[in-house]
Amino acid sequence: MKKKLWLWVGVVVCLIAGGVWWYRTAHAKTPPSYETSEVTRGDVMAKVTSTGTLQAVTKVTVGSQVSGIIETILVDFNSRVRKNQVLAQIDPSLFAAQLNQAQASLNNAEAGYNNAQANTGNALANVRAADAGIATAAARVETAHAAEANARAALDTAKANLARAQAEMVNAKRNFDRFESLLKKDLVAKSERDQAQTQHLVAIASTDSAEAQVEAQRANYRSAQSQVVAARADHEAARIKRESAVALQEAAQAQVASARAQMSQARANVESAEVNVSRTTIRSPIDGIVLARNISVGQTVAAQFQAPDLFT
Repeated sequence: MKKKLWLWVGVVVCLIAGGVWWYRTAHAKTPPSYETSEVTRGDVMAKVTSTGTLQAVTKVTVGSQVSGIIETILVDFNSRVRKNQVLAQIDPSLFAAQLNQAQASLNNAEAGYNNAQANTGNALANVRAADAGIATAAARVETAHAAEANARAALDTAKANLARAQAEMVNAKRNFDRFESLLKKDLVAKSERDQAQTQHLVAIASTDSAEAQVEAQRANYRSAQSQVVAARADHEAARIKRESAVALQEAAQAQVASARAQMSQARANVESAEVNVSRTTIRSPIDGIVLARNISVGQTVAAQFQAPDLFT
């Protein structure tokens, strides 16, 4: 019994020793190994994962400010586009016709403006001619006044000559009558009486001549007065003509201002028509990707009340 007991004890001890040996062998630590490397600078990368629907950070709706038929479409869904790239084209024929009409109106307005300027130049020339006419008329008035003064002086001289001639005639008549009386009394010679008679006749002729000169100078004076009146009338007519020329000049200047305003309006219409023509070309406002296309070729877009959405 003791042998069997010790036999089992020996077996158990052997099993325990074997188990300890196996456990230590199985769990024994291997010595570490090392690798060396040169220190370098690299990038640190982070990976982010998420779920859900992707949304653009910036989303721009592209519309149209003009109405018309879509003629061409140059992009589609997921097309990558650049800023100002053409996306679609609206039929520009109507707007091109409006541009041509506005350009014709502008040409007409420019012609009217040039014509108005020419009329202003003519009106200014007429005013200057009227000024020259006034100056000429004023000079004629001065000349007529001078001629009137000269005629007046000549008339006064002729009247003085007539008065002297009349006095000489009276004196010659008295002298002749005296010699005639003395001749009847045989106190003077007949030749002396004849000489006194001749002097009397000469005085009468001188008086008649002086009277004719007075009448002639009086006629000249009246003519000079008529010339003064005519010159004044010409001067007044020149003044009225200048006032008319000034009124026409002011009217021409008003026409220039009106033509300038019409030309500015016509130019604004041309610029507006050019803008409308340019708006028929639909362009991308930013760099990006087309997310939505809401139109088709041949479709009519109407932009009366609000801009229709063509692309996103």
